[in-house]
Amino acid sequence: MPFYQYIALDSQDRRVSGTVEAESQIDALKVLRQRGFHQSQVVEATVAPLRSVQSVGSSGSVRSDGPIQAKVAVRPVAPTPSPQPPATGVIRTSQGSDKDRFFLFSQISKQLKAGVNPAQGFHSVGRVSANKFRESLIRAGEGAEAGIPISESFARYPDLYPGHVIALIRAGETGGFLPDAAETISKQAGDAASFKRFHWFVLPILVNALAAIPLVIVFMQSFVDGYKLYEQDASLGPWGAIGQSFTKNLLGPLGLAALLVYVAFWIGFWMSRTPRFRRKRHKLALAWPVFGPRTRNESVAIFCWVLSRLSVAGISPQRAWELAVPCAPNEEMQVRLYQAGVKMREGSRLSEAVFGSNLFHEDYAPVIATGELTGDISGALQTLADASRGEFETSNAKARTRTGQLGCFAVFLTGAVITCLMAYFWYNKFFDVVLDGLDPMTGFKEEGIILFWR
Repeated sequence: MPFYQYIALDSQDRRVSGTVEAESQIDALKVLRQRGFHQSQVVEATVAPLRSVQSVGSSGSVRSDGPIQAKVAVRPVAPTPSPQPPATGVIRTSQGSDKDRFFLFSQISKQLKAGVNPAQGFHSVGRVSANKFRESLIRAGEGAEAGIPISESFARYPDLYPGHVIALIRAGETGGFLPDAAETISKQAGDAASFKRFHWFVLPILVNALAAIPLVIVFMQSFVDGYKLYEQDASLGPWGAIGQSFTKNLLGPLGLAALLVYVAFWIGFWMSRTPRFRRKRHKLALAWPVFGPRTRNESVAIFCWVLSRLSVAGISPQRAWELAVPCAPNEEMQVRLYQAGVKMREGSRLSEAVFGSNLFHEDYAPVIATGELTGDISGALQTLADASRGEFETSNAKARTRTGQLGCFAVFLTGAVITCLMAYFWYNKFFDVVLDGLDPMTGFKEEGIILFWR
């Protein structure tokens, strides 16, 4: 059985690496998931390792011959101009954004299509890129010159290059369409950045709903308390009494509760953006009625496109499926695609994995079966990729429209709640305080109400 080298994250989000012996890359990924690893990246080893970490037989049994971080044999490479850290070492950086990757990979794609040597191209792009990308690009160029795959160099920078980016680069290297893979990465990142930019108002609306409503309650209560305080000590002045009451209420239970809710919201938002919660975030996006169709169609379009290009390169359906699964941007879709193709073996047909998977449109399997029958499987897959791309564009427009409608409704609802709160305090609490002790003969209680409004 062949050996596969892997890089994965354990339950503590620590990067580990080693080798696994399995019948296929799908079986190797299955073993890693059973061991509690996630975001696994598996490639076939060029040479047998000094010792295997895990091996999987045809019966599915697993044996462990050593620790997870097993020592593996590395193919000899030419010396590099500067000392290089181990290929499996992880370098932490600040997070790269979709907008950054859109501009970066558009440049990489154009240079590769123009025939620029990868080593020279990455050096030139790295020198003019943002500081956080510079080191990774220069090292990728040095690695390419030394014979190290670009995907392997990028895998050391998980904060800059997500798993689907590395998978697309690896598929492009395997199938010989690296320039087109870089262009696809750029386009996907551009679509994601544009979609996020369109929804810039969502976060302020959420913050407004969580912070503005409690603050309105604090202010209105302070207005009532300020009138009481002014009646007791007119020397404070109307606004001085209101300010003193506002400070007191802001530091009271209601104000502290509003502050805790506000802080908890930002902590939760920050935690949701960490790699630990990426899978849950992607699962929620796939299940959300507004974003689900867009997410699914985007992943299917890229998946079918990668399968098409790998089929042109003459790669077997099983191997092509293994390489295309991690190219889906959504990690939950990766898991479902993996489960759909887990039964594939050498000689299996793609239509067998597509049929009954509930991940594709019902017409996809017949189209692929026709392509297999006529010998034009790559053309059939390209047709499906184009169709999925069209579905993605439609669902993207629908998601924008629905999100805009939900945003307007949230603004209206928040405004309505604030208006009701202000009316309640004004007509129920403040008038009760003003009318309390009112002289029925004169209509005034001393001159408090007159002085308060001067």
